[in-house]
Amino acid sequence: MIKLYFLSFLFLCCCGNLYSNSIDDITSKPVRFYTPSEYESDAQVWSISKGEYDDVYFATNEGIVLYDGVRWEKYVTPSECIMRSVFYDEENKVAYSGGVNEFGYWKYDEYGNLQYTVLYENSPSAPTQEFWKIAKVPGSRLVYFESPLSLLVYDMVTGKITPLADDGMRFHFLFIVGEKVYVQQNNYLYRLDGYEKQMVTDQLENFYLVYMSLASDGRLRLFSSEKGTLLLDERGKIEKRISYETNMRITSMSRLGEDYLIGTGNTGFYRIDENGTVLSKVGEQMGLKNTVLSVGVNNKGDIWLGLNGGIMMIEESVKEESLLLDPKESIGYVYCAVDREEQLYVGTNKGLFCMNKEDKQTRFVLVPESKGQVWDLYHIGDEVVVAHNKGLFSVFNGTFREIKHSGVYTLVPVPSRPGYYISGNYVGLSLYEMKDGKLTFRNNISGYDDLVQNCVFDKDGNLWITHSRREYMRLRFDNASKEQIKVLVRYHDLPIAPEKKSVKRLMSKLGAGTVKQILDLHIADTKGQSTICMGRIEEYYEAGQLLDDILQEATCFSLKELAINGTDLICLGLRGREIGTALDQCLLAVIDERVINNHSALMDYARSEFIPQVE
Repeated sequence: MIKLYFLSFLFLCCCGNLYSNSIDDITSKPVRFYTPSEYESDAQVWSISKGEYDDVYFATNEGIVLYDGVRWEKYVTPSECIMRSVFYDEENKVAYSGGVNEFGYWKYDEYGNLQYTVLYENSPSAPTQEFWKIAKVPGSRLVYFESPLSLLVYDMVTGKITPLADDGMRFHFLFIVGEKVYVQQNNYLYRLDGYEKQMVTDQLENFYLVYMSLASDGRLRLFSSEKGTLLLDERGKIEKRISYETNMRITSMSRLGEDYLIGTGNTGFYRIDENGTVLSKVGEQMGLKNTVLSVGVNNKGDIWLGLNGGIMMIEESVKEESLLLDPKESIGYVYCAVDREEQLYVGTNKGLFCMNKEDKQTRFVLVPESKGQVWDLYHIGDEVVVAHNKGLFSVFNGTFREIKHSGVYTLVPVPSRPGYYISGNYVGLSLYEMKDGKLTFRNNISGYDDLVQNCVFDKDGNLWITHSRREYMRLRFDNASKEQIKVLVRYHDLPIAPEKKSVKRLMSKLGAGTVKQILDLHIADTKGQSTICMGRIEEYYEAGQLLDDILQEATCFSLKELAINGTDLICLGLRGREIGTALDQCLLAVIDERVINNHSALMDYARSEFIPQVE
C-alpha cells in the first residue's frame, strides 16, 4: 500500500552542511502539525518523553498531555501547577513530571486510569523553584530533579528526598550520557555518583550546555546554545572547540541512532550526522515558524517537536512509498488511501478521489457521487470498499455502488467466518457477507444501537468497540448463542417455500425458533437487494404465518410430539437402528399429512411399512 501525505508545501531534496551559511535542505518525510485546540492544552510544550508502545508524554503550562497513537488526553495535578519536564521510567512504568514548586509521578491504577502522586511541594514562602530536568540511570533507584536553585534526589525504595549541596552555585544542566548523570553548575561540569559529585571540568566559562553526548571515539561532546561545541579529553581538558557558522540558536537536542536532532529558536529543526552534515531540515517553508522548545523520539523512531505554539511530528518510521503532490490540488484532508492495480484511491473530507498511476500529471479526479467524508478504504475482492458518512459503498470499473445506507466508520473481517464482515457505523453494528464476488448487506446486529467508531476482534473471538463517549466495550456471545449463529450462517441461504408441508419439515429439522430467525434473515437480505427481488418478501411473510399457525394448532413436527415411541416399535419386533429409522419415517408421514398423529394409526402404518408381511 502507498501512504499518501498532503502538505502545504512541496518537498525539495538537497544536502548542506550545518556549518555553512546557506541551508536549503528539507525533510522528505511526512510532517504533521498539531494545534493546541487538537491536544487541548497550552501552546508551549517544554518537554517530551516517549512512553510505552506508541505513547508520548508532553509537559505544557496546563499539565501533562499524553498521546497514545490515536487520541490526546490532558492530565492536571491537584495544584494545577505549570509543567516544565516529563520523563518516562520504562523499568517501573511510571512517568515523572516536574513543574513550578512541585514534582511527582504518574502511574496507571488497576482500572487503567492515570493517577498522580505528588513527591515534593515547595513552601509558598520559599523562593519559586521550577524543575526543568529529570534524570534516572537505568537500574538505579535514584531519580534526580533539577531546578536552577537546587538538585533533589528521590529514592524510589525509601521514598526519601535528599537535596545535594549546591555550593551556592546555580544549576544549568542535567543529563544522562550512557549510564552516568551529569550536572552543570556555573563553569563546572560534574558527574553524579549517587549523592556525590565528581568534577569533570572547570573550563565552561560562559558556555552553558543544552546537550552532551559521547563522540564516536568515546570523548565527551558538549553542545551550547550559541557558542558551538566542545570535545573534552579524559582529563576534562578542552581538546577541540567548534563554532557554529550559522546564526542558529539551539534550544533543545536529542539523539536518533547515531544522528543528532537539533531544535532552534530561530531557524527551525535540523537532523545532522556525527560529522555535522545536515540530513534533513524543517524550516519556515514547511510551516515551522515557532521556536522549538523540546525534541523527542517515540518507540517507532518518529520525531516529535514541542513548539512555542503547538506540536509537530516528523514521521520518520514511514517505510511505504510516499507520493507528494502540488498543494494547489485541493482535494481536502486525506484520511486513507488504497492502491489497486493501475488506480490509486484516496479518501478525504471532500470525497473519494482516484488517480491513474500511469498518468504523469498525477491529477486526482473525484469519483462521481462520492462527495462527503470518507473515513476508510478497503480492497475486498475486486472492489474498493468505501466507509463513508452516507453509508458503505464499493467502486468497481468506475461505478460507485451503495451497499448500505447510513454512515459507516470502519469495517473488519470476522475471523471465524471467512467472507463475513462487521461494520461499526453511526447507529451500531452491521453484518455483511461476500456473495458472488461482491460485498452485500445482511442485517443489523441487534442489542447495540450507539455510534461505533472502531471495532476489532481479539484472539478469543470477542469484539471490542469504541463508541461516541470514547469508552471501550467488549461484546461477546455465550456458547449457546455462538452455536445458534453457526446454524443460522449454515442455513441462511436455505430456500423456504410458503407451503405447510415444507415449513413443517424445516421445523422438524431445525426447530421453530431457528426457522423463524432464518425467515427474518431472508427478509432483511431481500430488503438490501434490488427492488426486483421485493416480491420474495411476501413469500417469506406467508411462510412465517404458516409457522405461527402450525404452532397454534399444536401440530406434531418433532419426535417428542409423535404418538408412538421406540418401545411401541420394539413390541412390533424392530431392533437397533431400525427403530430410529422407523420413527423418523413415521414423523415424516405425519408432517406430510399422510397419517394422522394417532397411536393406532401410526402402529398400523409402522406395521405395514416396516414389518415383513407373511403371504
